Amino acid sequence: MGKPPAAPSSLGHNLRDSSGRTALHAAAAAGRTGAVVALLSQGACVNLPRDNGSTPLHAAAAHGHAEVVSELIAARANVDAKRADNKKTALHAAAAHGSAEVVRSLLAAKAEPAARRENGKTPLHAACSGGHAEAVESLLEGRADPSAAESHGITPLHVAAAQGHVRCVSSLLAAGAVPNPVRDNGRTALHAAAAGGHAGVVALLLEAGAEVDQAGQGRATALHVAAREGHASVVGMLLGAGAAINESRADGNTALHAAAWRGHAPVVAALLESRAQIDACAERVGGAPMPLHFAARQGHVDVADSGEEHGMTALHGAAAHGHAEALGCPLQSPPLPRPQPPRPVVVAALLASNATPTRSRDNGATPLHAAAAFGHTAVLQQLLAARAEVDSATKVGSTSLHAAAAHGHAETVAALLAAGAVVDSGARSGVTPLHEAADHGHAAVLTRLVEAKADVDRVASRGLSPLHMAVLLEAGASANKRGVESEPTPLHAASYTGSVHLAHLLCAYGADRTLPFLAPAYGGQPITPAQVALLHRNLPLASWLSATADWTTPLHHLEPWSPESHSLFPRRARERAFELARIGWLLSRLEAFEGQELAVVDAWRGFVMPHAVRRASH
Repeated sequence: MGKPPAAPSSLGHNLRDSSGRTALHAAAAAGRTGAVVALLSQGACVNLPRDNGSTPLHAAAAHGHAEVVSELIAARANVDAKRADNKKTALHAAAAHGSAEVVRSLLAAKAEPAARRENGKTPLHAACSGGHAEAVESLLEGRADPSAAESHGITPLHVAAAQGHVRCVSSLLAAGAVPNPVRDNGRTALHAAAAGGHAGVVALLLEAGAEVDQAGQGRATALHVAAREGHASVVGMLLGAGAAINESRADGNTALHAAAWRGHAPVVAALLESRAQIDACAERVGGAPMPLHFAARQGHVDVADSGEEHGMTALHGAAAHGHAEALGCPLQSPPLPRPQPPRPVVVAALLASNATPTRSRDNGATPLHAAAAFGHTAVLQQLLAARAEVDSATKVGSTSLHAAAAHGHAETVAALLAAGAVVDSGARSGVTPLHEAADHGHAAVLTRLVEAKADVDRVASRGLSPLHMAVLLEAGASANKRGVESEPTPLHAASYTGSVHLAHLLCAYGADRTLPFLAPAYGGQPITPAQVALLHRNLPLASWLSATADWTTPLHHLEPWSPESHSLFPRRARERAFELARIGWLLSRLEAFEGQELAVVDAWRGFVMPHAVRRASH
């Protein structure tokens, strides 16, 4: 047998793993005091760092192992050693963990209480972030600066206030922290507390002399922030401290706009009770765009015509977001989440406080437009009951019916029609609600409008017709309709885009492929759909139009029936198809066909239905 291995020398205790960790790091992190003492007595290096610069003292402090920390300090550990990656000291680690005993041990060993990380944060920032009140108090006793600001101007008071740590805030203020610290974006500790709805912290800050109307980023005050987040108790405290209720942000929004936009009924009620200006309009300041860009992205068709208009009241904002209780003023805020289901309380509150339901923005849009664009039918009905004008138009002539139709809100369209909205109302460009629904492919809305006797053959002044939709063709629209000979037919439009399916559909409904139009782009010469397709390199469609030039009846364009060609057949034939499908399903369930159900269905659909349905087309 060989000799037993020799006892390891002190060098063996300093061997490091792939991350640079020694046995002393591992023992310190685990809180194994006996192992730490043994390793130190055998020559383990107390300050040997890992690859990231952390020492065994960092490891013990980060886990709150007070006895291990004491042993390492006694072995002359460097109490101010900084990690290479983030400049944290052991005091930062202990403060973040919340171990007041370790904090006191490090301070007693002359650790620097003002040590800063790479981002400028001190141990006091770390303790406040976790709400470790005892650690905060120990640091303050060790003369940590209660108003030290990190690289963005954030103080420990900002941090504690944002988290709602009342005891930490109280200790900081008692130690002389500036009660109104302003960070780089202008926000104070009061802003932070108001945003989180921390009423206890707000009370402490106000009592300590925090400026209630200090304006932060975008000129937002703590009242704006609390109202936007729906913290009614904080709003009440701020109003009680004299907050300016009608102060507007840089974009013109007041606290009432913010609360109405988000649908915070209790806040709206509190502001109205304190006599907030109910029809105040948000203005575009210094050329800055309104949140109408955001509204358009969320689907506010014709509520904002250009994204540069202004004049929203809180009711506009409430209507747009379905808050039926606050209807009356348009709001302009940063991007917000998709509106929640209607909450009629907010709109009702604004209307009860005499908000004007007919008040229009600079672009002519009313709260009714906003409710219609979002499809908030309950809100819309409240506005109509308050005598909102159902056919009120924007500066470009768009009505609430246009807005609802463009966004596919069939129930809202029905409510507007029931209230007497003009079904064929045309904007300046001649676009009707039917055009809007057709252009956006909202079949349910098309059906509602057709049932209300919308003119399916009406052609807009721009030369376009909503005949691109099969539901309109089925309703009797002419496949060849156009204003004058200089305008294209729907088949010309399909040929231009190369839509083979649409061309088939139009031809099945009698589109005349020989009709020319005098196109200025082609020298004013008459041009047919086939020529348009060819000129625009839509070769498959051009070939099909040419090859089928002799087809003269709709049935020429029908393949034998199939699920794919179902929509091309007239209504009578489609009804017959459904009847046959039901019969085939019943047959497949007969006892005689047990185990062969799928074969029966396939045979029925593949051989019986194609011929039977086509015969029903004649």
